[in-house]
This record gives sequence, structure tokens and C-alpha cells, in this order.
Amino acid sequence: MTPNPVAYESQRVIEYTRVNFSFDAKKYRAFRATLPKTEDEIVRTDRSIFQNMVGVVIPKYFWREATHFLKDGVGFTLMHDGKPASTAFCAFRYGKQLEIGIETVQKYRGMRLARHACAALIDYSLENKLEPVWSCRLENAGSYRLAQKLGFEPTLFIPYYQLLSPPHS
Repeated sequence: MTPNPVAYESQRVIEYTRVNFSFDAKKYRAFRATLPKTEDEIVRTDRSIFQNMVGVVIPKYFWREATHFLKDGVGFTLMHDGKPASTAFCAFRYGKQLEIGIETVQKYRGMRLARHACAALIDYSLENKLEPVWSCRLENAGSYRLAQKLGFEPTLFIPYYQLLSPPHS
């Protein structure tokens, strides 16, 4: 879905939508039962992966430093051709809730790798009696679709706006 630019006086306003999901463990288990095994290795996200990841949704944007992440967070990285390709990680933890962050390296997008990294993190969450939490921008179609495949259901749509400077003449 493309952001919706809206004219407002001398500025442009872009409207986005944040979506919160609720987790349905039964739907997740049904998905998990049909998820084919991957030939790629899934490893616990370590200091090197933490420090070298690039992207928009990466652990170092959510944790003070690698030591903090390794002590209080968790992540799982799918290694494709021996290189980190997709990482699902704890972006935030509050009580028994673990918010999922997911980043797939640009050249590996569309290969359906993220579902395996996310499944590893959701499995970890369930084994540790944590509730997995997902939210994303509606405009992030990949994340929105993946959430639903993994058993998350959209529950709340929250609009928010970005103000752009007026064009210079």
C-alpha cells in the first residue's frame, strides 16, 4: 500500500497507518505444521551479527549495545549461503510480552526466509511463556502479510502523519 499524500495549506502531509496485531497461537501452530524445513542454518543472533547488521529495523536501534541485547534480548538469524540474511529479534520486552522486530537483507527479500527466522523467535517465546507481539506500518506489505501468516491478526489501525516541507520555488 502506498502512503496517501494529502495537501494541507502550504505543506504536504503524508498519512500512514500503524497496525497492532494480536497473536493467535492456534493459527500459528497450524502454520508451523506446514512450514517446510529450511536447508539454511538458523543461529542465535550474536555480537557480530548485532554489530554488523544494516537496515531499518535492526537490534542496535532498539538496544543500547550488544552486551545489553545479549543479556536481556534474543534474536535468531537465518544464514543463507553462510551469510546473515534475515533476523527476527526482541525489539522490546515488557513483562511477559516480547515485541518482534524483523529485518531481511535487501538482496534476500522475497525468498520467504523471514518466516523461518520469525518462527524460531516465536517458538522461543512460547517455550519461555512469553507472548509474541507484532506491529508494523500498513504500508509495509511484506511485514503485514507475514504477520498474518504467522498467526497474528490485525486488531488496531492507528493513523499518523508526516509533514513535508513545502516545495521551494
